[in-house]
This record gives sequence, structure tokens and C-alpha cells, in this order.
Amino acid sequence: MNTQSNSTHSDWLRIAEVVHDNYKKMDKYSVDKTKLLIVLEVFNDLYHARINQQEDFSYISNLRQPRSLEGRKEDVIGSVSGGVERTRRLINCPDPISGRQASIVARNLVAILSREQFSSDIAVLLAPHFEVLKDLAGGQM
Repeated sequence: MNTQSNSTHSDWLRIAEVVHDNYKKMDKYSVDKTKLLIVLEVFNDLYHARINQQEDFSYISNLRQPRSLEGRKEDVIGSVSGGVERTRRLINCPDPISGRQASIVARNLVAILSREQFSSDIAVLLAPHFEVLKDLAGGQM
């Protein structure tokens, strides 16, 4: 994919797969947290642009979990919005983030692009993040 303007859904999925694979290759090495935050924001933007607006708990396992052990389903499992916020706080902590941790976050990007339909043109939605995703797909982690 050379430019974001002529990208297709499958182009974005391929980029997400390469980003995910590149993070997995980094395994125990530290990654650029600013770029990882972009990956998280891209997922969050896509999640809120889905045609199906029902809460989808399948994405939560790849996000930071709540600490509650009892209560309502949302208190124990959490919500995607809550998981995104907890993951954002984790990434913003001073401790380094490994490629292994980053690959878990990037897994949601692959999952959402693999199985969802969106109410907005994803090329337009993701255009502001094109350069960062391109860098990550090129191995600049």
C-alpha cells in the first residue's frame, strides 16, 4: 500500500497483520510506546466505528483487565472502553513495554479488521495514522 487514499479493507488488514508479527518478533525487547498508543487508538477508533454497536467482550482479553473479582459482568470482565483506558495507562507508565506485550495489543487490530464491518470508510478513519502504521509494518518498532 503506497498511500492511504487508495487503500482497501484488505490492505489495512495486511498492515495490521505485519505490525502484529513485527511486535511478536520483538518479543522481549522494548518498543516505542508512542507508536503502540497509536495502535491502541486505531483499534479504539475502529471499535467505535463498527456497524454492530453491541459490546463485544471478545476484544477484552487483549486489553488490560479490571481487578474486580465479583459483581456485575462488566465489573469482572470489564468493557472495551475501560480496557482501552486501562491499557493506555499501562503504556503510559514509566516501565518499558515489550514486543510480547505490544503484540497482544496489536492482536485486537488484526481481529477487528478480520471480522467487523464499519459504518465509516476505514481509509478515511485511519488516514491520520497511516505513517505510523507504515513505519511499524516496516519494522520501526
